[in-house]
Amino acid sequence: MSLYSGQMAQKNIYQSVLKTIGAEDMVKEPINRDYDIIHVIRKGLYMKNLLKLAQQMSLSLKEISAILPVSERTLKRYRSTTRLSPELSERLLKLSHLYNKGLEVFGNKDSFIIWLNSELLALGGNKPIEILDTQNGIEMAVNILGRIEHGIYS
Repeated sequence: MSLYSGQMAQKNIYQSVLKTIGAEDMVKEPINRDYDIIHVIRKGLYMKNLLKLAQQMSLSLKEISAILPVSERTLKRYRSTTRLSPELSERLLKLSHLYNKGLEVFGNKDSFIIWLNSELLALGGNKPIEILDTQNGIEMAVNILGRIEHGIYS
């Protein structure tokens, strides 16, 4: 894969991630540079975007607050138009990427949700949902999905 095609694939991932959480309108034009997504993160996503992803991943407010660096109580106080912090926005985008990757690998939401809640040998018997509270945990889950996608036992 050429550098250019790799960059195009990354931009398509960003567009897909934003669409998944209903935030595609946060960028006026298609993402042309990696910096464009940084601008979105710094500006902050909205609570409505977080709620949309939680619904898609079949997570309650309590469950999503255990994954994200924010308490359930704080989330309950937020309105749908409340802007999220850059840290929270970035984590939300990474979770959205994980969700999209899961749908791509398993073909449907239900199979992905089952996988999220299944004990995996690759995680020492832990469930993927249990490691999503850190950036590294999300990356590990995405990497495991990539291995599954390529037929590598995980």
